[in-house]
Amino acid sequence: MTSPNYSDPLRAAAYAAPEQAQSDQKPYMQPGGQVQYVPQTYIQQGGPVPYGHQPYIPPGGQVYLPPNSYSDPSITQIRDWLPWSITNIFIGWCLLGFLPLIFSLICRSRKSSNDASGARTMSTLALIFNILVTLAGVAAWIGLIIVLVAVRKAASSTNINCYPYC
Repeated sequence: MTSPNYSDPLRAAAYAAPEQAQSDQKPYMQPGGQVQYVPQTYIQQGGPVPYGHQPYIPPGGQVYLPPNSYSDPSITQIRDWLPWSITNIFIGWCLLGFLPLIFSLICRSRKSSNDASGARTMSTLALIFNILVTLAGVAAWIGLIIVLVAVRKAASSTNINCYPYC
């Protein structure tokens, strides 16, 4: 591959042949599988690129820009309590179980957008509602079992024919 003839010598030097590539250059893939090289000074990590330092992008071509993948280390330590929230849908009889699930999903989206304080708040709310729904759900299930056993004993002791329900 030969170097294109540009009137700007800075741009002409930016697209050297692979044999002429220097260590401070990043590869640039064209749709046809050809590789061109862009100097490192033209590619900036995240944020806007100042005018005049933008790489030349030929029509239909793409320049590889590494994603801004910085995440705050404290965000990874925030728990979203999602598995517990999903379990609480069954424990809390659906209606109560959706509240902690919503907070867990909001916490997860705030974590992905690097909003540490919002994620921490939603994590705390998800934890509190998970505890409340778990306690209320377990109490309701125990109460339902006690009521069913009491109705069954009362029906069997009075000798009333309650065929479909007992």
